[in-house]
Amino acid sequence: MSHDVHIRPMKFGNDSLAALRKSNPVNVYTGLFIRSITALNEVNMEFKAQFKFFQSWTDERLRFPGVACSDLRQVRLTMIFSCVMDLVKYPMDVQTCFIDFASYAYTTDDIVYVWNDSPIDVAKEATSVLANMVIKSFKNDSCTSKTNTGEYSCLRIVLQFQRVFSFFLLQLYVPSSLLVTISWVSYWIDWRASAARVPLSIITLLTMITQSHVLSANLPPVSYAKAFDVWIDGCVLLIFASLIEYAIVNFMGVQEERQKQNATVSKPAESCLPPVWEQRRTDRESEAIAMTDPYHEEV
Repeated sequence: MSHDVHIRPMKFGNDSLAALRKSNPVNVYTGLFIRSITALNEVNMEFKAQFKFFQSWTDERLRFPGVACSDLRQVRLTMIFSCVMDLVKYPMDVQTCFIDFASYAYTTDDIVYVWNDSPIDVAKEATSVLANMVIKSFKNDSCTSKTNTGEYSCLRIVLQFQRVFSFFLLQLYVPSSLLVTISWVSYWIDWRASAARVPLSIITLLTMITQSHVLSANLPPVSYAKAFDVWIDGCVLLIFASLIEYAIVNFMGVQEERQKQNATVSKPAESCLPPVWEQRRTDRESEAIAMTDPYHEEV
């Protein structure tokens, strides 16, 4: 008996092309063990996974009386998969990615992929190398598609990745909150101390902008606003408000001082002499009037 691995399995003895077309399709039982996910790139919207891929099927051409034999193929693969991400809620988002396996040349008339009893397994340390992502859930699904050339069997793995909030708490929320708080310290500094108030607000504003640029470098340019952008813009606005507050307070303070100076100039000059000297000066003025005015009578 001849065995050609390039011809799909069929009933024993039917090796003709007509029998091949009339025979039932081969069920290929599939399983997957994800060893690790070493990279998840938001800029390119892709992730890299290493896994073991299992396929088993029954080939009756290899049947021997009293012996149960099934073909088993196992490969270890490292592949990069595309993952379209929705970053509206970033960094509190959950991303759903897919791993699809489909027949390239054979339709469902020849091959049908079926999940085995234990279709998917994920190692506990699969996402240990990722800094800010963990696998939230995973499940198996089907993605069989129809085209002009026929129907092609397809299996799908659905992976949900969730970001680690503690990572962004230390890298984003705590530093930005501290910068806003520091900028508000200028509210308690005397408005005349411009050398202390203005640099404090400007330095915190520049630091906030620099931090936003560093964190945005790991994100793709998208046409919509992210939760990350709203938070950063809100912090920048609060810091900028401290500069506006100083400008208003400084303007009002200068205006008030000018009004006081104008009021002081308009009043007659008051004597700064002590009371005793002031009394002596009054007496001398009275004597001088008496000597120059003959009609002056003393009281």
